[in-house]
Amino acid sequence: MTVHPILPAIVLAAGFSRRMGRCKLTLTLDGEPLVSRAVRAALEAGLSPVFVTVRPDAAPELLEAVSGFDSRVELVPAPDARLGQAESLKAGIRRLVSRFAPLPPGAVILLGDQPLVGAELVRKLAAFYLEKPECAAAPACEGVRGNPVILPAGAFGDALRLSGDKGARGILAAFGLRLMPTNDTAAITDVDTWEAYESLSRAKPS
Repeated sequence: MTVHPILPAIVLAAGFSRRMGRCKLTLTLDGEPLVSRAVRAALEAGLSPVFVTVRPDAAPELLEAVSGFDSRVELVPAPDARLGQAESLKAGIRRLVSRFAPLPPGAVILLGDQPLVGAELVRKLAAFYLEKPECAAAPACEGVRGNPVILPAGAFGDALRLSGDKGARGILAAFGLRLMPTNDTAAITDVDTWEAYESLSRAKPS
């Protein structure tokens, strides 16, 4: 039996929800805040620790939503979050690097606004990634690259050099992004607008 190393996770929860007009991560789906669903998916997939990046002025409701988990979950301040998503990612990577010696083979990056991503998808992606951990990995559904994304340890330094809203697309390409085919539309479903949230709420996912 092959024993795979445990991967850590970074849940990006330091955004400003500008398109939504309010803190979308504290909206609920099936009675659970969206950000809590992302953290729970990581934990149930066996990821540890789970770093949740938050703004210095994070809403009390958001902090409460991620405070009920066990010691595997750690809040990480992202002091420069106002400059863009890269700063949230960098805050998580910095904390990860400071916690591990040697580094883990990679890190699973989850978005706090993808509430349908479940443990099964995360587990499958982690297993897929660990087949070739020198490459980045992400799910692909209906021909569209989705999330979560797994960054190899070799990409951490490059991630720390990102700035503002510049995403990790270039880093993923540089490390030979491998796409895991999936029929799970959760990988490409997010909540960026009120309309998207209402649509998911009406669907009442289990």
